[in-house]
Amino acid sequence: RWRANIDGNETRIYRTNHDFRGIVVPKGKHQIEFSYLPESFVVSKYFALILSSLSFAGLIFGIILIRKRNKTKFACKRKIT
Repeated sequence: RWRANIDGNETRIYRTNHDFRGIVVPKGKHQIEFSYLPESFVVSKYFALILSSLSFAGLIFGIILIRKRNKTKFACKRKIT
């Protein structure tokens, strides 16, 4: 989604020349800022964060599980011999 600011105040964006964007700027010196943040980027960012967190948690869980199994096998071998 496009956003435009003139001197820190949000302003309306008009469609110009079919595919371009334009704003009405009053006379004088101003600071103009256009920004674009698509929804698909925001959604994919959080989706990637969730999947990365789940992968990391699975990795930690796997390491803990393997260590517990190795300790159990080692303890059983010591008792038998």
